[in-house]
Amino acid sequence: MRRAKQTCFEGIISDEICDLKSLKGINLSRNSFTGVIPPQIANMLQLESLDLSYNQLSGKIPPAMATMSFLKVLNLSYNHLSGQIPQSSQFLTFTNTSFLGNDGLCGKPLTRLCDTNHTPSAPAMPSKKLNWEFLSVEVGVVSGLAIVVATTLLWGNGRRWVHYHVDKFWLLVLHPWICHHLR
Repeated sequence: MRRAKQTCFEGIISDEICDLKSLKGINLSRNSFTGVIPPQIANMLQLESLDLSYNQLSGKIPPAMATMSFLKVLNLSYNHLSGQIPQSSQFLTFTNTSFLGNDGLCGKPLTRLCDTNHTPSAPAMPSKKLNWEFLSVEVGVVSGLAIVVATTLLWGNGRRWVHYHVDKFWLLVLHPWICHHLR
């Protein structure tokens, strides 16, 4: 585990630390870091332990951190974090001591509930916006295909044509199989 503990680092936590993807643990506790937790920290997929306690960090816990499945130890206590704690299954494994001293945080495992106007920082499902362009193309293709099929089936010669080609297809596919199984 890399320790930068009590070394009086100050300023923001550099995004470059997030490029160290093979680190198993980071301890940056008891420094004077300010700003937000870099969202790119969620890219450190092998990180098992993260201690950012006793700093001056503010803002929300990045929602992307909810995907850090290897994270077993998390300590964000005694900062100035706010908002809802991500409610992923991974974050629900941490105790309230991981978040103590952040008066603006709410949600499990803390006893302080979030108000109803507060949107969760890590929704269970990503927000899905309706793509109207894609939907209109799909509706157009399906409608056009339905018109062609309906016209073909309702038109006498078209119905015979469909039955002929469907029967021909099944004979082509099933004939070798039937012959093989009858031997």
